[in-house]
Amino acid sequence: MTFKSEEEREKILARIEQVRLAQRAEGSFDCFGTAAQGYCDQGGCLYHAECMSVSALAALPFP
Repeated sequence: MTFKSEEEREKILARIEQVRLAQRAEGSFDCFGTAAQGYCDQGGCLYHAECMSVSALAALPFP
């Protein structure tokens, strides 16, 4: 699986940065999008489900 376009990739990267800023502001780990191996020990995080999906996408190469 790869990104359909550079625009799609940029939207995902922008979302990752947006959530990381929110995580820092609330005093949480700013780790959104880093669970590329499918593991995250922050199960209580507000963004956990989205993070798991985004992490898999963020690890994809862009052709």
